[in-house]
Amino acid sequence: MHLERFGSTEAVRHAKSELAKALPPGGLLVCNADSPNALRIAQESTHCRVLLYGERHEGPLQTRLESVQFTRQGTRFVLRTPDRSYHCFTPVLGRPIVLNLTGAFTLACALGVDPDIAVAAMTTLKPDRKSTRLNSS
Repeated sequence: MHLERFGSTEAVRHAKSELAKALPPGGLLVCNADSPNALRIAQESTHCRVLLYGERHEGPLQTRLESVQFTRQGTRFVLRTPDRSYHCFTPVLGRPIVLNLTGAFTLACALGVDPDIAVAAMTTLKPDRKSTRLNSS
């Protein structure tokens, strides 16, 4: 979708970097380190606090996604932080969704949300039945 709108991966990176540049000094930027463009934006954002999350990135991460298992009931996965591992479940499916949840978890915890509350909230998500029907036709 981004490529359709912006025309190239460099144009997408440039557009997304505008969000990071708009942060005030000392602001908070949370980026997916598995995305080369997001990682580049994070590395260029020296004016703010940067937290990285991901699954495949080999460097240090604030939150690492591990042990993803898809079932008919939903997705089980582990979120590992420097302090602890959290065993998670969400009724939604799809690796992009789980990576987005990893980013949301990272941001929520950085803003002071109790990690156990963030994990519990993931269990309440509901799949979008409308888009499921569209994708299955």
